[in-house]
Amino acid sequence: FGMMQGAGGEKHNMDPADPWPEALKLKHEKETLGFYITGHPLRRYAAEVKTYGNATTGTLSEKPSGFDVSIGGLVSALRTMRTKKGDLMAVILLEDWEGIVECLVFPDTFAKVQKLLETDSPIFVRGKLDNDESSSKILAMDVYPMERVKEMLSRTVTIRIDTSSAPQDIAEKLQPIIDEKRGSAEVVFELEYPGRFIVLVRPNPYVKISPDREFVESIERICGHDTVRLT
Repeated sequence: FGMMQGAGGEKHNMDPADPWPEALKLKHEKETLGFYITGHPLRRYAAEVKTYGNATTGTLSEKPSGFDVSIGGLVSALRTMRTKKGDLMAVILLEDWEGIVECLVFPDTFAKVQKLLETDSPIFVRGKLDNDESSSKILAMDVYPMERVKEMLSRTVTIRIDTSSAPQDIAEKLQPIIDEKRGSAEVVFELEYPGRFIVLVRPNPYVKISPDREFVESIERICGHDTVRLT
């Protein structure tokens, strides 16, 4: 500890270092130890994994071969190769907080999603499960960036409106936002009459939207915090 003193025995007080951001801390844990200690990067997407997934690496062995699996994870490792026809494909190791599973990404799919398959990238995979007595594999058919899973996979968007506090022109305010974000998700309005009842209203079935982050933020600026639910 003498190194912390000046020539005349003077002590130097050092300001405490700022803590590392969570993502950086976990990255260094993985690089140094080969595994995570204080958490898992996928935890920030726990809601997406639970809502849109139907399996985790820990439950795959319970599913039959041919099962249509939807699962979220991190790209732990990536290896590319050529098929006999010379087409490029990939084998990735997909990691969640329960383990790792091998995913085969065949040429047609790989050509579309290659940019998403970077080490440590959070992704969502849909495909067919190939189970045998010793291991599980996923034959990937679709791969999505985790940050866009809600937007791309939501089938229903429920907008809650408190009728006691909603502005009189709320319909006029919501209409242009809905018109601008057309997509494939159904819209349901949940009209709340506080202390009385709730009414679910489905507009014209042709009214479908793409609920990206901008859409959710725009709606909640009008209807209030946490009034949009994606399923």
